[in-house]
Amino acid sequence: MTIIGTARPLQRGDQYYDLAESTAYELGMAGYGIVTGGGPGVMEAANRGAQRAGAPSAGLNLILPSEQGSNAFVDPQRNVFLHSFYSRLKGLLKDTRGLGVLPGSQGTLDEVTRAFTEFGTRKSPAAPVAFVGTTFWAGLETWMEHGKEEGIPARPRHLLTDDPREAAAYIRQEDERLSELRRRQETLRKSQCAAVGIVRASPQLSQKQGDQQSRHHKGPDRPWQPTIVQRGRAQARQHRADRETARYREWMMTGGRTVERGLGPER
Repeated sequence: MTIIGTARPLQRGDQYYDLAESTAYELGMAGYGIVTGGGPGVMEAANRGAQRAGAPSAGLNLILPSEQGSNAFVDPQRNVFLHSFYSRLKGLLKDTRGLGVLPGSQGTLDEVTRAFTEFGTRKSPAAPVAFVGTTFWAGLETWMEHGKEEGIPARPRHLLTDDPREAAAYIRQEDERLSELRRRQETLRKSQCAAVGIVRASPQLSQKQGDQQSRHHKGPDRPWQPTIVQRGRAQARQHRADRETARYREWMMTGGRTVERGLGPER
C-alpha cells in the first residue's frame, strides 16, 4: 500500500501525523506492506505505523537540496534513494494495491492527480484511493464535482473520510473486489481464446511471439493477426533462409569452390 502526504516536519500529537500513523497501522494489521516517499512528516508517521504493526516499511527517498534525509522508521533493506520525481512516482504507483492520501502541498497533489490519470488510462493497474482529512480535501472534492457537472468524465472511485479504520477497510474491500474482477477477466479471456482455437505458436513465428497471440486477439469476429513487427521479423527470417539456400546451391554448382566477389579472381 502506498501512503503519500506532506514532508513538512510533524510530531506525534499533530492531527495529520496521528491520522497517517493510524492509517498505516490499520493497513499493516490487514496484512499489507507500506511504501512512502521515505521522508519526514506524514511519510515518517506512515512508516512508524507500519513498523508498529510489524509490516514491511519501505521508503523511496528523493535526493533534494533539503528534506532529503530518510526517516528512522524505514526498514534498512527497503530504503531506496532516487534522483527524479518521475522515477519515485512510478515506484510508488507500480503494482500498488491501494493509495492512502494524507494532507500535503503541490507534491502530494501532483502524485494523486498522476495516480488518477495512471489508473484511469490503465497505464497502471486500478487501485482504490482513500483521502484522509475531509476538511483539507473538501476543495478537491468540490473541484471534481464541478468538473462532473461541466461534462468532464466522472471522477474516479475514492473515499473521503477522517477515520483511519474506515479508510483501511475501504481500501481492503476495493482491493479484494478488483482482484476478483481481474481473475474473472483472465478466466474469460482464456476461455475465449480456447473457443476460437488460438494456437500457442506459428511455424513462421518464434515461441515468444506465439505466446503473444492471445494479447492481440480481438474476439471471434476478428481472428488473431500478427503485428507489423511480427510480420517484419518473419519476413527477415525467411529472407535469410532464402539467401543461405541460394549460397548453398551456388556452392554445389561450382563443385564446392567458394567465389569471393569483388576480392579478386575465382579460387
